[in-house]
Order: sequence, then structure tokens, then C-alpha cells
Amino acid sequence: MQGFIHSQAYQSQPLGAYLVEAGLLTDAQVGVALADQKVTSMPFGEIVVARGWVKEQTVEFIMNRVVLPERSPSVSDSMQDCMTRRHRPRSGMAAAQTAASSSRDSVNWIG
Repeated sequence: MQGFIHSQAYQSQPLGAYLVEAGLLTDAQVGVALADQKVTSMPFGEIVVARGWVKEQTVEFIMNRVVLPERSPSVSDSMQDCMTRRHRPRSGMAAAQTAASSSRDSVNWIG
């Protein structure tokens, strides 16, 4: 059961679900937009913007900050790496100071 919950936590939702969750659209508006999408083949986000229900910047923000990162595990993994500082790049000065201090104070870690 634990695996099921874990895998479901990383499944992305459709854009409309996030907009409803944020209180920006109603379920009825999502239904209308989906019906429009079947007829026009336009992307969902373009439809809700064209209808004036949500601003384009809002759709872009939710897509770039929520939907796409959830759909791309490599983006989430690299974000997690950065958050945990496992692969955080160092600036030129910090890298030089670290290299200098590690050569002076060489300590061998066993682990």
C-alpha cells in the first residue's frame, strides 16, 4: 500500500484540476473548456485565457512551476539535488577557497 501512495503522490494532474484547486476556475468552466478543446483542438490553457477566465501569466506560472516539474522526474530530481546541496555548483571564489583550505587541512574521511 505504501508504494501505491508514493507513486500516486508524483502523478501530475491536468492543468484544470490545479486551476480549480486554486479557486481560479469552477468545475463547470473546466467542462466547457474541455468541450471547446474537443472541437477546436486548442490547448486547455489557451482556451481559458481566450474566454477571459484566467490570465495568461497565471496559466504560464502554474504550468512552469507546478505542472511541468511534476511531469518531468528529471527536473524534480535535479531540483531535489539542488535543495539538498548534493550537486550545488560553487562560485569561482568559493571553489578556490575550498580547494585551498582542503589542500592545507587535508583530512581523510572514512565512511
